[in-house]
Amino acid sequence: MQQTLSIQTHWLHFLGVGLFFTCAGLCMIYWAWLGKRQGDNPFCARCHYDLNGIDSQADTCPECGSDLLKHCAIVRGHRQTRKITMAVAVTLLLAGLTWMTTTGYHAYHRVNWYHYKPTSWLATDAMTEYNAKTKPNLQELSIRIDGNQLTDEQRKAIVPELLALHASTQIWRDESFKNLLHDLLAGDAFTQQQIEQLFKQNYSTTFQTRPVLRRQRSFRYDTNENFPELGSGWKDNSIRFVTTHVSRKLMLNEHIYSKSEIEKSSEYKSTNINSGYASTQQLHKPFLKEIADGPAHFEFTIKRTVQLVEPVKSEPFELQSTAGQDVKIVGKDEWVDTFEVQQNQIKPMDNAWVASRVIAKPRDTQVWFRIDSPPIALAMSVWLIDGDKREKMGNLLVDTLAADKWYRIKRYATMKLSDQVRVDLRPEQAASDTQMMLCTYWGRTMTRDDVPVNGLYKPAFNMDQSVATKLEETVTITRLKRENDNTLSFYITAKNPPLRIAYTPTGPWKLQTDQSMNVLSHDSHSYQSHVEFDPTLDHIFIDLKPNPDWERFGKLDILPTGLPMHFEKIPVPKADELIKEVWQGQVILPEETDDD
Repeated sequence: MQQTLSIQTHWLHFLGVGLFFTCAGLCMIYWAWLGKRQGDNPFCARCHYDLNGIDSQADTCPECGSDLLKHCAIVRGHRQTRKITMAVAVTLLLAGLTWMTTTGYHAYHRVNWYHYKPTSWLATDAMTEYNAKTKPNLQELSIRIDGNQLTDEQRKAIVPELLALHASTQIWRDESFKNLLHDLLAGDAFTQQQIEQLFKQNYSTTFQTRPVLRRQRSFRYDTNENFPELGSGWKDNSIRFVTTHVSRKLMLNEHIYSKSEIEKSSEYKSTNINSGYASTQQLHKPFLKEIADGPAHFEFTIKRTVQLVEPVKSEPFELQSTAGQDVKIVGKDEWVDTFEVQQNQIKPMDNAWVASRVIAKPRDTQVWFRIDSPPIALAMSVWLIDGDKREKMGNLLVDTLAADKWYRIKRYATMKLSDQVRVDLRPEQAASDTQMMLCTYWGRTMTRDDVPVNGLYKPAFNMDQSVATKLEETVTITRLKRENDNTLSFYITAKNPPLRIAYTPTGPWKLQTDQSMNVLSHDSHSYQSHVEFDPTLDHIFIDLKPNPDWERFGKLDILPTGLPMHFEKIPVPKADELIKEVWQGQVILPEETDDD
């Protein structure tokens, strides 16, 4: 907003009043100091010498030598200061000075003195206000730019200083400066070369992988692409650019390890420019034969063809950034993490393995582990031991002091198992190969004997019946659509349920769905289900049953409701028909539930 540029009229009036009292006080002081003559003693009018006793025939003053015969050369009486008048005059003077000082102070601060600064001086001072709480120079500069008060030459003269600030500041978050940058861009103050400089000087990428890598083993690397912060949110400024060609190349000791090129147009806006672009890649490719075991160097290079399209359109230009990391390559069977056994932690580690489950299904086999706050991290391989049969199920990785949680290892294979099996957790380097850092893990095999296969397991549920009415209001089914002759889709929505819910939808399906929904109390979420049904049905029912595997969602201390819900007489839409109606179900209370 434009600040006041001159002293307002009423402030001038106030200054005039103070000046009047000040002048009046000075005049009264002079008049009171002169005083009134009293007595008949003669005095020299020039030097005020007392002439009493001087020869009356004397024609000159004995003190100053002035001619006493001139008219009014002798005055009679001694002057006495008017004390009351003097006191009033001093009071009036002080009041006037106080009034003028106070009024002048307020009037001074009502003037935008920055308005009269030369533009070059103003721009230079504005660039020093990056960390300041107030930015008067920057505000005035923005006012001049918004009001088209600057010439094209003045606008262009600001750009080099702004680019220098943008280059020196790694975390460029000040909205005022980003707004200034946008206004200069929109005003065509940037040349093509300066636009390219703006993007290139703060464009960077990072690369991180494990410092020691095993040959012919999987490993992971993370990259993060950082664009310069250009967008301004509070003024709704839109800065957009597109990329049309992206190439990524990973070099290992000057040999190309992996390379990709994408010819695809991607658009970036001010809302996501500042966040950068992160990528995680897990590679199973063996190391190049040309690279020997020992020190090696990764170098990651990314190139983009970029074109600014808003607020102005630029010519396409290329961005390139490179990041690297030194690593060490070791043999494929060498262990690089630390696996140790601390005698005082054997019992706490054993207690951290709270429970186990083994579930054998026709198409897959699952092993579940409930682990709570292990004192040392776990990098283990999971084994099922059934008599002479030994099956490796997969790898398990658990952080130190991880919260109470169920971990699931799933293998898509049909296994014929006995009623009870043994579960082993064996220290395994491969379990931690994809971790970014070298760590310390537990180095002792952990065993659970006689774990039942498909054993009866009933997790805890919250059976509070007082929430039944609220559940019926907050859990609904809507948006039924018939995709083809025998496929139906619908949405199950939970909007601020009174308790946590963990449901699995069931109904007259040809193939039961394994989909599960998990919504915490006072949260909202919608789940879409696709099922195959009998196309001859006109109406269907949908039941939401408490999911017995809810614990795999975590947060074991928050129990979901154990009350099932029943939705009855839901119409089946015709082909390609969408029914947006909302259905509310009925909670089945425990006394109404069948024994099975």
